[in-house]
Amino acid sequence: LLKLMDGHHNFANYREVLQTAKLPCLPYFGIFLRDLTFVDDSLDNTLENGFANFHKMKRMSSIVQSIIHYQSFPFTFTVQTQLYNYLKNVAPLKEDTLYDKSTKCEPPSELWNL
Repeated sequence: LLKLMDGHHNFANYREVLQTAKLPCLPYFGIFLRDLTFVDDSLDNTLENGFANFHKMKRMSSIVQSIIHYQSFPFTFTVQTQLYNYLKNVAPLKEDTLYDKSTKCEPPSELWNL
């Protein structure tokens, strides 16, 4: 998993595996968000002449089309009624409880304790 999600070369290992993955699959959405953010931040919406930057829009469209592609293949799960009912009725934890559990797993950085 560490090799697959290695961030070097813009997650090249992960992207290669994803291209050949049998559908349906559930890709890591963070990579799509990262790509969209990169394109949005690195390219202007308009060109120097005031025209729309269609290159930027085409790149963003391509990323969104990839997301839509993976969403278009439904999963066929058999519903486990007992598990479904349990998960549907489980009470959410309060925010302070979640924070306490989180800090036990990963204590906050000293930078945050200024």
